[in-house]
Amino acid sequence: MNRTDYLIIRSELSFEPKSTGLITRVCQDLFLLILAARLVSVGNYMSYAFSQILFAAIFFRAFSMMHDAVHGALHANKKWNNWAGIFYGGLSFLPFSTWKGMHLEHHRWAGNPERDPVMKIVKEFPSMNSWQKGWREFFWKTWVPTLAFLQQVVFWSVSVSYVVRGKVKGVEMILSVAAPMVFLAWLGWVGRGGIFSNLPAILIYLFLVEAINFPHHLR
Repeated sequence: MNRTDYLIIRSELSFEPKSTGLITRVCQDLFLLILAARLVSVGNYMSYAFSQILFAAIFFRAFSMMHDAVHGALHANKKWNNWAGIFYGGLSFLPFSTWKGMHLEHHRWAGNPERDPVMKIVKEFPSMNSWQKGWREFFWKTWVPTLAFLQQVVFWSVSVSYVVRGKVKGVEMILSVAAPMVFLAWLGWVGRGGIFSNLPAILIYLFLVEAINFPHHLR
């Protein structure tokens, strides 16, 4: 295929996000959340195990949806797209506005070890001492989702620094920080043992992020 053929095919396709698609997905996810919460409350081992798998799938799907919102792919209207990003950021425990800014910076400087935020660990790894390299290699090889957890630490550290410096302004930024906290509180409320009841689901979710999302960034 040459450039002319590509442009002809591209002109025949529509890349505009459909609003009905977003509404359908949000309704589906709300239904699945209610179902998972109900399964947690049943009180038998099979229901609990299934609830954790379902919750983990919802969290990971939300992470993917938040990513699409960052690229304006959920709704043609920018405001609705960003509201959806805040909602799905909450469901994946990440502040949408902070993640959006750093992720777009990653795309702007993809692969540049000096400017790409994702390449920070690649840049710093050669200068680490043997202990620092050792524990990172151990957790990576044993599939313990350390990097996925550190991603949460990084984005929340940046968000906290914004709060301290008074940079959390505007409804979008405030809701981006508040949404994950509200969702965590809800998870604690529906769990029979508080948030710890749903800890297996969170660990499975972090594992999915590390096993599926991270490898292509670190090749």
